[in-house]
Amino acid sequence: MKYHISIMTALTAGIVFAFAGSSAVTAESPLFTPAAIEENVSTATTTDAAEQPKDTTDTPAKPAKEDAYARLERECREHPDTDKTAPTGPLGEKSKEILSILTPLTPVTAAQRQLLAQQDTLHVIPLIAADLNIQGIERGFSQAQVEERLGKPVRITKTDHFMTLHYGNDKESLRCVLRTEQETADGRFTYTPQVDAVFLAKGDTVSIGRNIFLHNPVELVLRRYGVPHNVLRDAAANVYYLVYEAGRTDLIFAVAERKVQRVALMEARYPYHREQALTGRQAREKRDFTLMGFGLDEPFIANRYNMWNNQLKRGTDTFWLYNNYGVAVDGKNKVKRVFLLTNSGYTDRGATLGYHVSTVLGLYGYPDHVDHTGTDPKGVDVYYYSSPYQPGVYLAFVIKRDTQYVDDVILTEGPLHDVQNPTARYGL
Repeated sequence: MKYHISIMTALTAGIVFAFAGSSAVTAESPLFTPAAIEENVSTATTTDAAEQPKDTTDTPAKPAKEDAYARLERECREHPDTDKTAPTGPLGEKSKEILSILTPLTPVTAAQRQLLAQQDTLHVIPLIAADLNIQGIERGFSQAQVEERLGKPVRITKTDHFMTLHYGNDKESLRCVLRTEQETADGRFTYTPQVDAVFLAKGDTVSIGRNIFLHNPVELVLRRYGVPHNVLRDAAANVYYLVYEAGRTDLIFAVAERKVQRVALMEARYPYHREQALTGRQAREKRDFTLMGFGLDEPFIANRYNMWNNQLKRGTDTFWLYNNYGVAVDGKNKVKRVFLLTNSGYTDRGATLGYHVSTVLGLYGYPDHVDHTGTDPKGVDVYYYSSPYQPGVYLAFVIKRDTQYVDDVILTEGPLHDVQNPTARYGL
């Protein structure tokens, strides 16, 4: 199911799965590419106590252009008694917009923190090696242990260093790769075959780790496993790879059409392994403040990751619309805003449209700012996560008040304007 189809209309009036490393893979453009959900979450994966959020300090919004300040000061001098936030008056709509841009976001209040604590219901136990398995098979298992769980393979193939046990029928396809020889500087020596990797391509009844199965929704994986060690994307195929790591083992979920399509268990290595992986949900790194490969205030390249579909002009700004996201570019060809249009695009931690707010908090921790504008119970709130690397840059989650689900994900420079208006949030 896609989101914001009506908005997109208004604005515009086979999966590859390879686990071999490639030098072409990068963080931004890799080669590869809750009510109902809460009921399916195993209680074995949750803790009793919530993580205590750390105190944050306010980072003022990045100012608008200097001439905006000058104009605002001039109008204030000329009309000192005018309500600058009133819907009518000498200042006009443009000045109200300027005022909203210049107003800095405030830190989370005590009341807002209390609400966040009520929403913060998802707490995932840290991973251990035993969580990384496919049908109970872990790396290091012997052939006898594999056959004890899976039975005799359909066939066995061998190479110089490996032996592969093939399991499959019309409904299942699974391969266990066992290392049979280890090469050293002095030559080869044979040792008892041990599982080096497992690949699951088909089989909805095959259990993965914390009770995940093929074709489960991505959000369920995140709720069971927590913050991914790494997220890679095949931009051409729009296939994502969610990587979880314990010790020197990676469990990799290949995701397309919002569901788990294939899974691999293998030795941690490039491009899946990250030397600077996140240590907790409140931790922040530069990649958290990119979206669909784009960072703010960077030169824009139109077809860097995908071919654009439509282009809109708004003053000196240009809005480039792709299948799953949009990018706002200023007159200097710098990226100023990135937003998701469907739930087939993800953040660097795997979040997207339609997730429950508890999933967002489970992935990112408490926001630095909360914008609760208006009193409409069917309105939206905005949770802002501040970049410690670019003052005034935020990853914003727009949350529906009545359902508590994500309505928008926007990477923005400065606070959003008119957040109750779905298109105005994008800057249109």
